[in-house]
Amino acid sequence: MKTIVTLLMFFSIFVLSADEIFVNSATGSDSNSGTLPAPLRTFSTALAKAKPGDTIRMMPVDQPVHGSFMVKDKNGIPDKPIIVDGGFNTYIGTSPINEKQWEMVEPGLYKRVRSNVAKSMLGRYFMCFNGQINRMGRPGKWRGAELKKLEELNDYEWTVVNNTDFYFRIPANKTPSDCKVEEPVLISGVQLSGESSHLVFRNMIVKNFWNDGYNIHGNCRDILFENVVALYNGDDGISAHGTCRITVRNFIAIGNSTGICHVNDSEGIHENIYIAKTAARDLFMVNRKNTFRNVAIEGNSPGGIEFTYSSKQKGILGESRLEQCFFYSMSPGGKLAFSSKSKVTAHDVISYNYQHGRLPDNWQIADNPEMMGKHIAKLKEQLFAIFKNKLKSYE
Repeated sequence: MKTIVTLLMFFSIFVLSADEIFVNSATGSDSNSGTLPAPLRTFSTALAKAKPGDTIRMMPVDQPVHGSFMVKDKNGIPDKPIIVDGGFNTYIGTSPINEKQWEMVEPGLYKRVRSNVAKSMLGRYFMCFNGQINRMGRPGKWRGAELKKLEELNDYEWTVVNNTDFYFRIPANKTPSDCKVEEPVLISGVQLSGESSHLVFRNMIVKNFWNDGYNIHGNCRDILFENVVALYNGDDGISAHGTCRITVRNFIAIGNSTGICHVNDSEGIHENIYIAKTAARDLFMVNRKNTFRNVAIEGNSPGGIEFTYSSKQKGILGESRLEQCFFYSMSPGGKLAFSSKSKVTAHDVISYNYQHGRLPDNWQIADNPEMMGKHIAKLKEQLFAIFKNKLKSYE
């Protein structure tokens, strides 16, 4: 009996060894202990303290947070992941322009010289005016418009000349502050790299990041994203690369260049997904293996939905399994493409208003989209309810 009591005491201590580390981006201090009464200020300081089984709790604040989650070579252990709870805050990747960096060339026209922007990032650049993103007709992973010549700029538009000279125009009688002019500064909302593993990210909204909402590189394994939203980011809502293995559950992607895009030998499991108002492609699966369950797309992107595989090894196909998916093109002629490099299996998959070639077995075409629309509306309602009134303006 004494042995049993001793073992119970040991396991109780072991279970209780997990800590909660609190972060308040508005009032915390990195010299604090990280407890609820004395929260830290930055995620990076909390991450450095975290050990397997710990939860980093980002405390709810009244305003959007200008910040991101950068993680490299950080590991939990099986059954004891490190959990990052975003507190249902919105994390923003843009900042109001620094008027010391922008020269007024003439009333309403402003210029900034930037010599260190990579070509790939130039293709994802955007600006925001009065809270609205403007991509200037350049959707990202799809053919887009040429940048305007400087003399062609209208109010609330921007362009780049010689890949270095950035310009925007607003009404001559207004200031950049009046027009709430913002530019992207932070790369991705959550960015994982290296050999990170056994991590959970949940309860967060990421918006207006230069690249992806959630970006996973390297050999990151056993990564869970749960109750997460990506809004109007420069490239993908979520994107896994390399040999990463991720699970995405309860995910909303609205207004991104691409809803979901995975590449290389990454693998993804996706459950309860809503994608809408995408600029380039809704789904662009170029990776090794995927599962999609309970997915709704209200599509109006030119690139639509495509399944392929980027591996150069002969005889190896990508694989995607789709279960209970509803793909609704908002206008006739939506793009739906299946490459010979990828094997797609379907169960209870229905699409409407798409152009396509041969469909996988058990893939249905809706003649009357009314019932399909009800399924989409129900899933959307369930997902939006997780975030209460946080997404009201995106309904």
